[in-house]
Amino acid sequence: MERIEPLYKTALHLISTGDFAGAKESLLQILKISPKYALAYYQIALINLHQNDDTQAITNLKKCINININTSNAALVLGETQLRNSQLTEALTTYTSATSLEKIKPEAISGQAKSLRLLGRTQEAYDLIKQDDNISDHPSLVLAFSEICIELKYYSEATDKIKSLLSKENISDIEVKRDLLHTLGKLYDKEKKYKESFAAHKDANNLTPHLYKPNNFSQLTSRIKNTYSEDIIKCFPKSNNKSRHQPVFIIGMPRSGTSLLEQILCSHSEVYGAGERNEVQQAISFMCKGGYPEKMRAITSTQLDQAAKFYTDSVCSKKHKYTIDKMPHNYLHIGVIHQLFPESIIINITRDPIDNCLSIYFQYFNNSHRYATKLENIAHHYSRYNMLMDFWKQSFPENLIEIKYENIINNTESEIKNLLNILSLDWEDECLEHYKNKRHVKTASQQQVNQPIYNESVQRWKNYEDDIQSLLTELKSYNLI
Repeated sequence: MERIEPLYKTALHLISTGDFAGAKESLLQILKISPKYALAYYQIALINLHQNDDTQAITNLKKCINININTSNAALVLGETQLRNSQLTEALTTYTSATSLEKIKPEAISGQAKSLRLLGRTQEAYDLIKQDDNISDHPSLVLAFSEICIELKYYSEATDKIKSLLSKENISDIEVKRDLLHTLGKLYDKEKKYKESFAAHKDANNLTPHLYKPNNFSQLTSRIKNTYSEDIIKCFPKSNNKSRHQPVFIIGMPRSGTSLLEQILCSHSEVYGAGERNEVQQAISFMCKGGYPEKMRAITSTQLDQAAKFYTDSVCSKKHKYTIDKMPHNYLHIGVIHQLFPESIIINITRDPIDNCLSIYFQYFNNSHRYATKLENIAHHYSRYNMLMDFWKQSFPENLIEIKYENIINNTESEIKNLLNILSLDWEDECLEHYKNKRHVKTASQQQVNQPIYNESVQRWKNYEDDIQSLLTELKSYNLI
């Protein structure tokens, strides 16, 4: 133990500085000395997760738990990772075992219930949480219960639980409180209590400072546009990537329908849905090492080849013709994508600007979407997205496909047939039964894409017209409506 503790402290320090390779080396040294040191496997698994290597993370988390199931939150992290990789039965087993651990029992029961719901056993999930006498004291249980109630349409039951929990005023975690308020707003919307719904979402968004800086984002989008101006782009190098397994990029604003479109397309046997991936951003960081976008002017074809190989090795399925990357904000990087994969198809999905902006305002996002907590900021962000997309359409007309969310809703079969034709794929009926696809969707749209297409979200903003006058004014000022 005398040799292990300094090595473990060193590993934690290296992790905190971002030196994951060095940290992993220290942790592997520990395992040579003591092969049953569970915390080493746990920390290696966390590094795996940071590097988007879920498969290796699951392996190391299992090793950790087999040695000591009480190790930190290893069981919860394993269950979450299994869910994220559509290993629903395995996740259910993991969470069920973890319910024996008192310190994480509420979170384990929540995960157990979520696994049951995703397996289509929603009534079982409801009964499981309902029998817990302490449900109203635990936010994780209340949130899991609310998602179940939304599916079963027991709206008022979940509303009462959230209101009861919020009334106790002992929730110190602002992020948890935001999540509860947004969920309450969703429930009120289902009950057609639109005033109460908007108030709940507004309270959630006002819990944290509005940190978005419109001028900074305007400058970034202008710099991207200048970097890829028509006279410069002709001289830009491109990668020589010839992989048979090509990425298809779905881009757009968040809440525009990217998850639905991905779920429809990856229900095709020759299409793999990789979800929202960070590898384009990682490739940019690898090539530019700061100074994006201007440093892209000095990038060589060799660097692009290396970055393209890194991307395809990390993301693309070798079993499918196409892999879908649906990171919405890749719209910022279409110039880079074109250099990495000159032949790639990029699908931009758009939605009614008012519906899209309101849906963003109603959604619980992390800090990477700082614009999402204020209507005026969302409108500004949308305007810069729209400006940049107009520019990309002029620059790369052969690669960009535009599709409207409303057209997918109203003319599903014809729109999807058109996309499959562009991808040179034969029609498969499974694309119309995307909701039967057991793949786990990792975004906020998980519930919507796991059910038949419905049109409740079209023109939804009209239910909130009195409360969103500032949004309408801003969108009009940008000539978006």
